[in-house]
Amino acid sequence: MSLFFMNMSQDAQYIERKLTFELENQKETLLKEKRNLSDLENDLYYQKQNLSKEVNS
Repeated sequence: MSLFFMNMSQDAQYIERKLTFELENQKETLLKEKRNLSDLENDLYYQKQNLSKEVNS
């Protein structure tokens, strides 16, 4: 009976490690996407500034 609970505990630890690893990967992916979107936002801002200067010249 105690072997049964040891196996359940090991299974739970394995699942926890696996889920933690997957969540860390998702977090890293989201951070990369956030940086990319921020870069795009900055690019659009500068394009808008340049267009505004051209229109006002």
